[in-house]
Amino acid sequence: MLPVLLLYPIWLAVSLGWPVLQSLHALHLKDDAGVRLWLFYWVLYAMVSGVCTIPFVATVLTLPLTIVGAVFLDVYYETLIAGSFLLVSPKHNYLERLLCIAESNYEPACKVCSAYVEKVRPHFAEVEKKVKEMLAPKA
Repeated sequence: MLPVLLLYPIWLAVSLGWPVLQSLHALHLKDDAGVRLWLFYWVLYAMVSGVCTIPFVATVLTLPLTIVGAVFLDVYYETLIAGSFLLVSPKHNYLERLLCIAESNYEPACKVCSAYVEKVRPHFAEVEKKVKEMLAPKA
């Protein structure tokens, strides 16, 4: 177990530095598949970062590592580095696999979401009408 002062820069290099270089490389080569892959990484990175800022969710996500840290040793940053490395490593291609899974589930998820939107739309029409009445200038 290395000190956090060493692990944090390693994590930043793995999760930010290498993907920035690969994103710029894909843009330079005008490689559509590469640009799409790294754009997916950045969207995923933003989503995970956003979810981890929610206090209860962050607690639930780090709970297993906290338990391991209390019993054995603290492996939080090592886990972040390993997960980031597996995603961005060109040898393992886990990011491409994740992109294929996301693309294969995109159409069915859109159909389900559209069905729910159509179910809820009449209720929002009533709410929209009430809000417009409230905001209308009174004579």
